[in-house]
Amino acid sequence: MMRAIAVAALFAIGICAGREARAVSLNPEGRGQALIYPYYTVRATTGNPFNTYITVVNHEARAKALRVRFREGRQGREVARFNLFLSPNDVWTAAVIPSQLGAKLVTRDQSCTSPSLYPVQGGPADPSVPPVGELQFSDSAFSGANADGGGEGPDREREGYVEVIEMATLLGDSAAAVTHSSSGVPPSCFLLQSPTYVPAVGPPEGGLSGTGTLINVASGLDFTFNAEALDGLATNPYYREVNDPYPDFDAAEVTAVSDLTWQGNQYRLVWARGIDAVSSVLMRFEVINEFVRDAVTQSDTDWVLTFPTRRFYVTPTAAALPFSRANNANCEDLAITSANRDELRAVQTGVCQPELGCGQRLRTCFASNVITMRDSSVTSPTPVLGSFNINEGPPPIATNQIVSGWALTLFVGPGPGAGLRSLPVTTIRDMRNDSLSAGEMVVRGLPVVGFMARTFLNGTLTCGSISCQGNYGGSFVHRYRRFINTPSP
Repeated sequence: MMRAIAVAALFAIGICAGREARAVSLNPEGRGQALIYPYYTVRATTGNPFNTYITVVNHEARAKALRVRFREGRQGREVARFNLFLSPNDVWTAAVIPSQLGAKLVTRDQSCTSPSLYPVQGGPADPSVPPVGELQFSDSAFSGANADGGGEGPDREREGYVEVIEMATLLGDSAAAVTHSSSGVPPSCFLLQSPTYVPAVGPPEGGLSGTGTLINVASGLDFTFNAEALDGLATNPYYREVNDPYPDFDAAEVTAVSDLTWQGNQYRLVWARGIDAVSSVLMRFEVINEFVRDAVTQSDTDWVLTFPTRRFYVTPTAAALPFSRANNANCEDLAITSANRDELRAVQTGVCQPELGCGQRLRTCFASNVITMRDSSVTSPTPVLGSFNINEGPPPIATNQIVSGWALTLFVGPGPGAGLRSLPVTTIRDMRNDSLSAGEMVVRGLPVVGFMARTFLNGTLTCGSISCQGNYGGSFVHRYRRFINTPSP
């Protein structure tokens, strides 16, 4: 009888928590408290470099204080950070371009930043011709005394991913200081740039969205994607001035609860740490997308697989679940299944099959990885994105007879297989009959985001009496499968 009462009480707590408390989730509408942009690059293909355009949109009626970070793609080390202050309904835009020192951020946007990206910000300006601000990326986090075995020097800055975290909403005079005046310039941005200024802040409220565009002007290529939006991250403000590395996804304020729906069940997963809640909503067991690589259209396909929380689990000498290996042995195993458009010639690589035995597995070794869909070994750079963070192992497509179709990658290492285990107070709601249960659950796979980019290269074409560009590019987000179940005995 007492056990039944205790279980009923636990269910009641789960119901109340679901109604009142926040939980980390992926916002299906693309707006949230934090944004993850799965890739940026200034690498080159056929001698022509990419630029990466970034936007951040504040859809809410309150001003916001954001932490923006650019991370290189090998180990996720920080190469640039600043605080961004968006007024209500504001949009910030910038571009990552190549530089002699690797990469840098350039912008003509007048939204307030700390440190200032301009020689003078917050003073008189002609809004029709705003100045060009810039921020040079730095290799200090992985060079010299900070070397991590992933290579030193500015070349690592040339590809990676981007994070944006809402630290707080701004209130009163602090909000007014960053709200654009009729001249298009925030009137008192200098206040937020002072390390001694203490702004009036409220809790983060979400409502952020973002986009990324990889554009190669000389080649005529353009790949676009939306940022992944994490919602319910924190209920208390955690504003810090820019010289403070805090906060991050492992901040104390990050909710150690996540919300996932899978196969008719709603899981309210309770964790010992906030970072596990963040990782759990990004955990996928399989990644699915299409490819095309036929000679007639001179096409190629690259897949981006970025593990945005890998750095919290992987060090040069150790790895914690759900990852398998430390940086010094730093690859995760993948199996891949591919098939052409006529359901023929399905081939598995890295999976044991009765008629074929156990094939060699693919390996992804970095925070941001690029798999190029080829039937032969390819050396860096990859043909579409020019990436040097290429997968290791056998060709992803094991026969030249599959020139277009679809593929599925499966995380098969011991870490993804073990997954992340929640605490016993996790609640599970069966949405078919609205019943509740409780207990530990395991979310298997790896926290991954990304997209597919493909090209059709025709070079210069004859268009009537003139020459015109004949290269085309397109991008498509991945599809995923999750896997959540009870722990093994």
